[in-house]
Amino acid sequence: EFQIYANLEKVMEVFQVDPQRGLNATLCHEQGHRFCPFDTITAILLNRAVKKGLDGIAVPYKIDTASKLITNLFTDMSINTVLARKGNKEIIWIYQQLSKDKQESRLWRVYGKSMDLAWNIQVLPDETKVISEELEAAQKLAALFKKDVLDKSTWHEKIQRYAGIIGKFLDKEQE
Repeated sequence: EFQIYANLEKVMEVFQVDPQRGLNATLCHEQGHRFCPFDTITAILLNRAVKKGLDGIAVPYKIDTASKLITNLFTDMSINTVLARKGNKEIIWIYQQLSKDKQESRLWRVYGKSMDLAWNIQVLPDETKVISEELEAAQKLAALFKKDVLDKSTWHEKIQRYAGIIGKFLDKEQE
């Protein structure tokens, strides 16, 4: 049995400009988690691959916390890339909304720029300053989502590479 949960209070707080649109997009996204990471076993294996990808990278908090965050970013990007490429404007809209107040986060600049590149549409606000190191990382991340986004047989290798790239941009505030 697959169930979807949405924190309505949080949705209304985050998407004040249009809570119904925010809820619709959130539910669509959450439904995607049925396909990515698919099940608990896959999530555990992905977390393990992330830990391997982070080997040698100094993360600002516990490795378990970092691996869960990165696994979530990877699975979210997988789901949202499929939705964006199918023309789902709502998923693009919510990430544009979420990006409005995250310009100071190195992690979000890399993550957001990777969405810009993978989806071929602007997600980050115009005034966002992405430095060359962040752009290079975002380009590498976007390349991981060029094809076979929901092909489970590619996830282990991709998420390990993903972790090695994005792990360098984890900041203490994401804990």
